[in-house]
Amino acid sequence: SSPGDVIPERRVLKRIIEQLNLEFSGQLFLIPVLWEEEPLLASETFQSQIHPPSETDIYIGIFWSRLGSPLPEDITREDGSRYMSGSEYEFEDAITSFKKNGKPDLLMYFKNAEISVPLTSREDVLNRIEQKERLEQFIRNWFMTEDGNSYTGAFHGFNEVEQLENMVLGHLRKLLEKYV
Repeated sequence: SSPGDVIPERRVLKRIIEQLNLEFSGQLFLIPVLWEEEPLLASETFQSQIHPPSETDIYIGIFWSRLGSPLPEDITREDGSRYMSGSEYEFEDAITSFKKNGKPDLLMYFKNAEISVPLTSREDVLNRIEQKERLEQFIRNWFMTEDGNSYTGAFHGFNEVEQLENMVLGHLRKLLEKYV
């Protein structure tokens, strides 16, 4: 799960998966679920055509400057409340499944690099600020105590894509050992 602002990081993950498939050949096979590679049809919503994280073994979330696009009004939580984005929906689907079924394993990565915003229009700048605020709210909701003084969930920070590559490769390698 990740919005469109981390496309280079998503490409790195795909390469890592290819590398690990070679390393673990004959023992297991990783199949990435990448929305940008799916033949998303105009007749359905984006989210309805993406394989749900609850049906996977490993969920990886990568976030930086935005949480993503809002979902249609008909995609809501059981209590009727709306998700801030498809990424939030996917994370909640994964964490709910983990609490019920013990899978998927969740790995979270937050990019800490500075965000630059082109001053092309006031609307674009305000939209980017709103996206960053939504992401910060998501992090507070899912990874911090109410008072903000401690963490309720683990995540990994990174600045550069190379740093992410090294972390994810090591993390996935260790995680996959339990499947073989």
